[in-house]
Amino acid sequence: MTQGAGPGGLGSASGWGIDGPFPKIAVGGLLGLLLALLLGLCVGLPGDDDDADEPTPTPSAAAGDEQSDPTETASATAVPDETSSDDAARSMRVGNIELELKDARHPYDTTQHAGSNTANVRIDLEARAIGDGGGYFTAFELTLADDAGEEHPNSSCLDCPGNLDSLELGEGESGEGSAYFELPEGRTPSELIYRGSASGEEGRIDLE
Repeated sequence: MTQGAGPGGLGSASGWGIDGPFPKIAVGGLLGLLLALLLGLCVGLPGDDDDADEPTPTPSAAAGDEQSDPTETASATAVPDETSSDDAARSMRVGNIELELKDARHPYDTTQHAGSNTANVRIDLEARAIGDGGGYFTAFELTLADDAGEEHPNSSCLDCPGNLDSLELGEGESGEGSAYFELPEGRTPSELIYRGSASGEEGRIDLE
């Protein structure tokens, strides 16, 4: 007697029919396998993005430490010689005499040395003889210009330290001292002027 396919039949009872669990499991497994294969193909394709995004090193970058930085070289050689420029601004040569400014003090109270003194500016100098035969320097050949453009002669200063009346210098010799000047009240020194009577030349040092 043939068994039917009804509710009591083999297909319905065993679960192996079309509506049973086996076809669903098979279909799901097949889909998962296909997805895995597709993913593997995508990952293994040539021309990977990681390689494409990596920049090609330029010759300068590849050289590394073998090349110096041009910016550093330029900044290292562009430093001006401020010392030599400052020295030149604080000195002058007139004939065989070179004068170097050491200090300028204003106001300076000369009455501390003697009550009769009236000078109110002190200029500290070094005089140096350059050239054959040496030279002769006197502070009375100095004048001091103020901020109004008026010139003032060297002023006598009783018992003032290092008072430079005169220096007779042999070749290569030098001497230091101070010259004193009297400026009107409210004026400030602007320029030291030396007019050498022996050479007929003139030199100036800016004091501002």
